[in-house]
Amino acid sequence: MTMTINRLDRIPGTAEALIRAITFDSADLVPVIAQDARTGSVRMFAWANREALRRTVETGLAHFWSRSRQAMWRKGETSGNVLRVRDIRLDCDGDAVLYVTDAEGPSCHTGRTSCFYRGLGASRPAAAEGEVTAVLADDDGPVDPPAVVVARVAEVIARRRRERPEKSYVVSLLDAGWPKVLGKIIEESGELVDALPEDDAAHTAHEAADLIFHMLVGLEVAGVAVDDVFAQLRKRFGVSGIDEKASRGAASAPSASAAPAAKPPAQPVRKPANRPAKTKAKDSGKKPAKSASSRAAKAPVRKPIKKAGRRK
Repeated sequence: MTMTINRLDRIPGTAEALIRAITFDSADLVPVIAQDARTGSVRMFAWANREALRRTVETGLAHFWSRSRQAMWRKGETSGNVLRVRDIRLDCDGDAVLYVTDAEGPSCHTGRTSCFYRGLGASRPAAAEGEVTAVLADDDGPVDPPAVVVARVAEVIARRRRERPEKSYVVSLLDAGWPKVLGKIIEESGELVDALPEDDAAHTAHEAADLIFHMLVGLEVAGVAVDDVFAQLRKRFGVSGIDEKASRGAASAPSASAAPAAKPPAQPVRKPANRPAKTKAKDSGKKPAKSASSRAAKAPVRKPIKKAGRRK
């Protein structure tokens, strides 16, 4: 089951339809996972009752129920780090809820991006000989998927443009304008072309990263969001590249009902004047005989041969 928050508040009864589809536990609660819509990472886990779900639908902001305080609360009401809910999804059994959110700031009370910032780290020997204990490693949260790294680099480029820090390479490119930006894209694409057949994966990856970075700068200058690029790529799943190109060609071709363009009027063909008559020899396939004067005129001029003298 999927619900889109940006239109829920305009449809009467949406919250109640959601609540009827949920299987609540004995305490009349349901577990809720908050997911970052952009990165796909899990931001936090909490519980919600019926009223918290209603408030989430009505406001578009994530609301939960605190079991320890026995009170409803809104994420970010004290920290300002709100979760703006795009979608609400239910699992197959209807006993777990997913908030798909646009997160503002960190979601954990510790200041980390995700509440799930602890994971299995390196193991070390225990005090007893032969025993090994696992050590939990702390970080900022689950690792971003590769495509999210591209989106985060695009965000940094946009922030550099807004804030214009000193000694920023991005700012220097933006200030130089299109000639510099396009020149770097051409330069980096050429270096990638040179690196591809070298059978050096690390070098090729480095050059590809350079090209992607400068491409993102170009998109920022052009005002094209990287999400729009991802949307175009998403459309191509399950579609043959040949069919996709053909559809673009068909869209750009003129329709059959359109009137054909008017042709320019035909120009009269003029025959050149004083054209020499064809000789019978040429008509018969034979070359006409050359006169003695013409043979003499085309004969190569022979230079006199000088005899080499003796050296003294």
